[in-house]
Parts: sequence; C-alpha cells; structure tokens
Amino acid sequence: MNFNEFRTKAQAGKEGKIKSSSIMYRWQRYLSIRISWLLIKVFPKIRANHVSLFNILFLLAIFLFSFFALKVGVIMTVFIQLILLNFTSVLDKIDGEIARHQEYFTQRGVYYDLVYHFFYTFVFYFVVGFYFFLNTANIFIWLPTLFLAIIATNHKMLGKLRHHVGYKVLLEHHGQIIKDFVPERVKPKRKARLWRVLGYLIFMMYDWTWTFYFLLIVLSYFHFSLAAFLFFVHVIVSIIMFLYQILSSFPKKGLYTRDELN
Repeated sequence: MNFNEFRTKAQAGKEGKIKSSSIMYRWQRYLSIRISWLLIKVFPKIRANHVSLFNILFLLAIFLFSFFALKVGVIMTVFIQLILLNFTSVLDKIDGEIARHQEYFTQRGVYYDLVYHFFYTFVFYFVVGFYFFLNTANIFIWLPTLFLAIIATNHKMLGKLRHHVGYKVLLEHHGQIIKDFVPERVKPKRKARLWRVLGYLIFMMYDWTWTFYFLLIVLSYFHFSLAAFLFFVHVIVSIIMFLYQILSSFPKKGLYTRDELN
C-alpha cells in the first residue's frame, strides 16, 4: 500500500469535511495523515488506542507545565502550551486514521476519545487564564476563568446527555406518560449572524477560539492591559453563553418526539 492508498482509506468519510473546513483543520489533517503513515511504518503493531491514551497523558503533562511557568518564563510557557494543545488535536485525528486503516474499532477507543475532549476543554481555558493570572495576580480574573474552565468541561459533557435521557425514559417504561414530547422535527432555522459569530468564538468550533487566544497572547506582549481586558470580557460572555446552552438550549434539543420514544 502506497501513501495515496493509505490516505484514501485512513481518511475515508472525511473528504467533504476536509474540503469545507477551516485552514487550521485542513492543516491538521495534512499533518496527521503523514504522521499516521510514519507510525504504521515504524510501529506496525501500533493501535489507535495507544495513540489515544498517549494523547490524554500528553494533555495532562501540558496542564502540569503551567506550574513551571515562573521558571521557564510566563509568556514562553503559554505559547508552548498553546502550540502543544494544537498538536493534541492532530493526535486526536491520528488515532481515527490508524483505526480506519487497520479496520480495528473498539468501545475503549470511543471512551478515550471522549475523555480527551473533556480534558482538553478544561486545560485549554486553564492555561490561558493562568497566564493572565500570573501577570496580574488579580483574583477577579482568575476565579471567573477557573469557573469557565469547569463549566466549559461540563458543557462538553452535558451536550452528550440526550442519549441518556432517552435511555432512562425507556428503561423506566415512561414512554407513554411523558408530558413534554416535542412536535415532529423540522429543519432548524439558520441562526442569526451574531449568534453564529459568538458560537465560532466561544464554543471552539474549528479551532477559532484557539486562534483568538493565540492572537490575544501575542497582543499581550505589546499591550498587556488591552489583552487582559479582552480576555476578561471573553470569559464573562463565554460563561453566559455556556449557561444559556446548558440550562436552555440543551434541554430543548434533548427532548424527543412521541415516535422517537415509542
């Protein structure tokens, strides 16, 4: 099997997304397929789960690196962390490519994938917030950032609860007595442009938030007070948006029609 044949098989089903997604996503896929190719050549017995587990441990190491910031240099530490966090997104694609190439899929692999995404969300917000906290020693920046990191992780997890809602209703045989069935589903309306922009900026869609924070750290080198203000505003808006999603949007999207539960 040559490289082109490997790429066709390993990225099967992803072609449309690669063509339509952001430059960042296309670059990550460009890099991931080459690393995947190298790994299976050097380590023929490697499994996707090996990469997934390594990625989780690597993510935790990036988190712990925060506590060496004063020795390494605060701005240097956060730049290294952001670059490494972006690389974990590449590793997150490599495990899937190896699994498709080997046609070896496991439940454990799905579990590791979810764990990575939950951990990533917390570490991502933590490292950037910790950078601004170390430079300001301002508890009013740090506490909202820590809350954002926690609530963003829960947002990631709670978005998966729709399946559990259906499972529990069916498990307890309540499908006939549920009071809040929704009408038959129709095509959702396109969101207003402002909401789409906020979604891209806050909910880490296609790595937009990573790019925003990276540019924010660059700005902080030249004008720290402005960067800190923009970061604080972003944290507050993010918290509001996450709470709206968790308390209002998710429950609505998590409801089922009568036919879906019977």
